[in-house]
Order: sequence, then structure tokens, then C-alpha cells
Amino acid sequence: MKTMKKTLCLLFCSFIVLSLASSRVFSQEWTSEQEEVWSVVEKSWSDWQSGNATDVMASIHESYQGWSVDQPLPLGKKQVSAMYEWMAANSKIQYFMLNPARIVVENDVAVVHYYFVFSSEYTEDDETEQETLSGKNTETYIKEGGSWLLLGDMTIYEEEEDDDDNDD
Repeated sequence: MKTMKKTLCLLFCSFIVLSLASSRVFSQEWTSEQEEVWSVVEKSWSDWQSGNATDVMASIHESYQGWSVDQPLPLGKKQVSAMYEWMAANSKIQYFMLNPARIVVENDVAVVHYYFVFSSEYTEDDETEQETLSGKNTETYIKEGGSWLLLGDMTIYEEEEDDDDNDD
């Protein structure tokens, strides 16, 4: 019950934050280049949700370096590929919401800052666990051969509330 209560609270708070923030963000006008880059971000999340690790990896540059706050060092494409393959086999994204904060495009380079919330279900050793995470991503893309490829990123997850706080 504690987990369900916590998840519902997180979902409600996330919805409010996203609703308030999106009214300002979406009122800005985007260039066609910014829209093109944002569609790549959305597609990679959709591919992740559908378990399509092959398409996710096709959108990542060979020289990719990504760093998540829970990793001691940045990961390269080979390491991320192994992670996505494990996730495709052992997890399912139930839903995700993305809220773009800023997108800058200069020639063949783009930087995207956005907020995310996603809920996933992980199964390992016949045990299933539901998890909802939210945070901020900064992603850098490079355009090669007419396609935007993820060159690097930094992910920061928001702190989860402590389960011991008044949940009796």
C-alpha cells in the first residue's frame, strides 16, 4: 500500500508540474530544426517503450558517451547497448511523459534539455517490481548523413521520497 500511495502521489505531482511547465514551454515557437531534433528524442523513447533496442541503438552515435548520476563514469555505446538489451528482455515501460525545456541547434549540433517521467515494470528471478522515475536529461546530438544521432547525454534523477515518512 505504501508503494501504491507513493506512486499515485508522484504521478499526481508530476502531472501538475508538467502541466504548469508545458503551458510556458509549448507557447514558444520552434524552428523546423528544433522540431526535427525533438521528434528524434520522442522516437527514441517510443522505441524504448516498445522494446525496440535495435532502433534505439541505431539513433546513438558510435562515439557516444553518456553519464547518469547513478554511474561512476560515463558509458560508451557498447555498454549502453548491453543495458538496453537487458531492459528489452526484463522490463516494460508502462508510460512516459517528456517535457522539453530548451533546444538549441547550431549547424549540425543540437543540445536538448528536457524533463521526463516514466513508469516501468522490471521482472527478474520471477519477481516483478514497478518503478516510477523522473528527472532531467541534457542530450547532445550531431547530424550525420541527414540523421540526428545522440552523441552524449547527462541524466539526473529526482530524489525519491523516503518510505518511512508518515506512512503508517
